Amino acid sequence: MSIIISVDEWVGKNGVWTTCFALLIVFICCCIRTILSSVKKISKSTNGPLLEPLLVRDDSNLKSLITDDDLKNLLLYTEGKADEDGGPWEYVIDKKTQQLSYSAKRRDPKDGGATQYLSTTVFENCSPELLRDFYLDNDYRLEWDRTVLEHTQLDICLDTGTEIGCTLKKFPLIMAREYVLAWRIWEGKDQSFYCVTKSCEHHRAPRLPSYKRVESYLSGWCIRKVPGRLACEIKMFHQEELGMQRELAKFSFSRGIWNYVNKMDLNLRRYSTRHKNLKASINAVAYAHQVTENTLQTFLNQNDKINRPFKGMGSFQNSRVPNRSRKFLGKSLLLLGGAMFLSSSTPLGAKIAAAFIARKIVKSRFSQRIKLEHS
Repeated sequence: MSIIISVDEWVGKNGVWTTCFALLIVFICCCIRTILSSVKKISKSTNGPLLEPLLVRDDSNLKSLITDDDLKNLLLYTEGKADEDGGPWEYVIDKKTQQLSYSAKRRDPKDGGATQYLSTTVFENCSPELLRDFYLDNDYRLEWDRTVLEHTQLDICLDTGTEIGCTLKKFPLIMAREYVLAWRIWEGKDQSFYCVTKSCEHHRAPRLPSYKRVESYLSGWCIRKVPGRLACEIKMFHQEELGMQRELAKFSFSRGIWNYVNKMDLNLRRYSTRHKNLKASINAVAYAHQVTENTLQTFLNQNDKINRPFKGMGSFQNSRVPNRSRKFLGKSLLLLGGAMFLSSSTPLGAKIAAAFIARKIVKSRFSQRIKLEHS
């Protein structure tokens, strides 16, 4: 009891130093997480299961993973005809330069799912083929997109052209994410292209202990020429459950998307000088299906409900149990610093922010335990 009282007295008299100590604890935890992620990446690159040869096959599961119904859903979303999912759209950004224009809006679905985003980007002095290959060239994305740590091509269906890959990404202040995605390309007349991407599971991509698997991901885009000038437009629908608080995710998008789009435009211009023809290799572009204008118009005129939810490749049994002891140690240190911070004479606003962070950590820990108990 005397120890507790003495600590409490010290905290009350040294509020500024306590705050600095709490921030130091947070910084140390972030450094430890970064170091462990780097070590895991090196270990995975040398001994990971993703170094096996690419699977090229004609499999029924791959055929049914992404179908023409997904293309219809994409068209309905990008043309604003899929209104039963949520309320009104909220405009987020509308900016432009001489070479680029970008606008985006969002809404929260009625079913409580992840926030939906609908964006339109116009690139001047750009061809549809160049923009298509830029978006799908994962080797080049590793060079310019700092969030991407690694990408591996896993599988491809020769019949439909559906391709599966695994991508590892890092984000500030949260655990690195792992994406196992399937995507398929359609090609229309007048150099128009359509792509649907969604999350799935694959036996060559077991879950990694140091990465959080993104299990709910749905995205798609339509690339078309802009009439009357040398430019092309890409309309994109995106919905992703990143595993963070909704309002924080919205804030991060609003603050960072314009810089990211400008960076994308810069690297698109560089890509034009070293454009790689993706049709020359085995990928979704090389096996893209042709779609007629009549088919596209039929999809848009149909009043069917959106076929949701999208299903993946079925169940997946993970044979490796994540090592959670180091994560628990880091979170415990963060909670300790947060408790001392709340006990100090720091302003109320800072205390509320710290309490919010601690609550999210405890909630995440509790959710992980529930998942383990049900698995």
